[in-house]
Amino acid sequence: MATTSHSSSKVILHIAASVDAYIAEMNGGVSFLSRFPTDPSKEDDEFSYTRLMKRLKVVVMGKKSFEQIKGWGMWPYGEVPAVVVGRDVDTDISGLKGTDESTPGSRKSPQPKVEGISGSVQEIMEHLQRFSPLKKADRNVGNDIWLMGGGNLI
Repeated sequence: MATTSHSSSKVILHIAASVDAYIAEMNGGVSFLSRFPTDPSKEDDEFSYTRLMKRLKVVVMGKKSFEQIKGWGMWPYGEVPAVVVGRDVDTDISGLKGTDESTPGSRKSPQPKVEGISGSVQEIMEHLQRFSPLKKADRNVGNDIWLMGGGNLI
């Protein structure tokens, strides 16, 4: 897991990768991840998804990753808001199911805030500095930024 400091937050790159360094199947899918179910005995492991979700203030992803997630019919990040990087992003997730107690790290919530942005890396980082969820202090929410993918964004 790579991290870099951003104000009082850290930008975290937390991804699954194959031995040959791919983060997705040839068609862009991630069905291979289902072969690796979450092990409840390792929920507090340093690199676990549960522990990661507790650290987050926002998820940053590319447009293709976001559209793939929308295709699942469920928002897997609880109330953690998202910034989607890409042109002409439809950020409406109102039709998706929310999370439930079985989702690792889930926080029962109303619909999270999702914003679409495009621009240079500098413009995106400047946007994140102004992104309202990052400015709010909340002891029940983490403080870090998850750069979750996809390939073009990373």
